[in-house]
Amino acid sequence: MAELATYVHLVDADGNPHRFAPGETPPAWAAARITNPKAWKQGVTSTAATAPEQIEEPPRSGPGSNKTAWVAYAESRGVTITDDMGREDIIEAATRR
Repeated sequence: MAELATYVHLVDADGNPHRFAPGETPPAWAAARITNPKAWKQGVTSTAATAPEQIEEPPRSGPGSNKTAWVAYAESRGVTITDDMGREDIIEAATRR
């Protein structure tokens, strides 16, 4: 994914504010919402270049049901993940809507 050229302030789906600095690569949910081409470093000219792939909901058990998969899914939906959250907490937060 591309890096930012300027500071960007966004509010996620839960209403939590986020600030991203120049040189950072924002998470997929944020990149999809940053539509101003001037926000991106040289070479990115459209939102198609920064739009994340659609992440399908992981299974709740068996192969592919690990915490890493659920973190990626939750972040793609704009859910804020904290260090103290376990897999079940992440699943609950990601599927709450």
